[in-house]
Amino acid sequence: MMLFTVALWSLLVVCTAAPSKSLGHPRTRRQIWSDCVVNGVTYRHGEYFTLTNTPCLRYRCNQGGYRVEIWQCEHENKCHALNSEIRLGCDIHRCENRGDWVGFVSARHECRDERGQCHPINSQRRVGCSEQRCEQRGNMIGFFSVNQGPQMCQDANGACHSPGPATFPYRFHDGRYYNSCRCVTMGSHLSVRCVDTWPGK
Repeated sequence: MMLFTVALWSLLVVCTAAPSKSLGHPRTRRQIWSDCVVNGVTYRHGEYFTLTNTPCLRYRCNQGGYRVEIWQCEHENKCHALNSEIRLGCDIHRCENRGDWVGFVSARHECRDERGQCHPINSQRRVGCSEQRCEQRGNMIGFFSVNQGPQMCQDANGACHSPGPATFPYRFHDGRYYNSCRCVTMGSHLSVRCVDTWPGK
C-alpha cells in the first residue's frame, strides 16, 4: 500500500566547450602559432585560462592549440569538482563529465515526509502503528507499509493493539477520552469502539 509518494524528477545542467574558429576537435584546438589567441586574447604556451561563457571550464594553451584541462560543474554561480554532489530538495545530483560536456545528473533520490524532511532509500519510520520503509518502485518513490500480520490500533499512550477483546484507553481527535476501548475489524479497516458510559479524563 502506497502511503506517501512523490514523483521522481531529475536535473541536468550542461556546460560544453566553447566554440572556436580554430581547427580541430572541441577538446583540442590547433592554431599555427606557438601562443594561443582566443577571442582576441593571447595566451602563452602552457598557460591556463577560462572563458566568460564557461567559467567552470579551465583551458590550457598547448603549442598554438587549446583544450579543456579541468572540467567542473556550475551551480548557483559556483564551480563544483567532478564527482561532487549537490542536494536539490530530496534529490541528489552528481557532477559528471560525459564526452565534451559536463553537468549535474541525477544520482539518487530520497523520500520526503509530511514535514519536508528527507529520508534515504531503505530507511524506516513508524507512523502510529504502521511501520513504513522508503522505497523506489518504478518511477515513484515514497513510504510503503512493511507491517507483517494484521493492522493494529494505537491507544492514548502510543501502544499498539491487535483486534480483540483487550481494552485500552483511547483519545479521539476531538479530544474525547475513554478508559475502556477495543480494536475491532470493520470490513477491510480497523476501528476503535469504547464501552465507557461517560468520557474519562
